[in-house]
Amino acid sequence: MIRASWLLTGLCFLLLGLYGSARPDELARFTERVDALGSKRDIGSVEPTDLNVRLTRLVSLFSTLCGVAIVGLAVAPV
Repeated sequence: MIRASWLLTGLCFLLLGLYGSARPDELARFTERVDALGSKRDIGSVEPTDLNVRLTRLVSLFSTLCGVAIVGLAVAPV
């Protein structure tokens, strides 16, 4: 029996992880811009560091793997 809530959760982890793995620089730039909203710096001039991009890629790959595992558990026979 397929567990719908697990399947939806797994697909969200999987899709967001794949997007972050494919475009870690854009995702890191977005998070830096969100962080800069309360500061006096211009949001357009904010750039992520190389470490931030690498960590974003690593977390995205982990999220992808978790998504695959959750989807696998959701469709596995009981």
